Amino acid sequence: MVDKAKTSVGRKDANSPASGHAILTFRSRQMQLQARFLNLCGMNNKLNSPSLVFCLLMDAAGYLTYAIPVLGEFGDLFWAPISAVIFMISFGGWKGVLGGAFNFMEEILPGTDFIPSFTIAWLLKRRHMVAAN
Repeated sequence: MVDKAKTSVGRKDANSPASGHAILTFRSRQMQLQARFLNLCGMNNKLNSPSLVFCLLMDAAGYLTYAIPVLGEFGDLFWAPISAVIFMISFGGWKGVLGGAFNFMEEILPGTDFIPSFTIAWLLKRRHMVAAN
């Protein structure tokens, strides 16, 4: 019997589970999803920065936990980690990680939701880009 995973020259078939094809497919799918997320965020590919509209919407979403009186700080328990991860992905690099940690603390601590962390980060990044040009 001939092994179906091997071709006539003894190499593994590209579609066999033992090959790296499944891993490459997963990685390409992961990159496609990341690109879609960045497009939804309004990321400018040239500058690798989220749009101001996206940042304003994210800050508004942080304020919405106070729209329902009972939800208040309990809503922040769920929103803080989600917001921090979105911040890290949106701004990237060490600044994204540091800003994500700040954003998490800002959302989780009571009474600090008024700080527009996404918009402040956008302004700082924009100022840096203008100064570099």
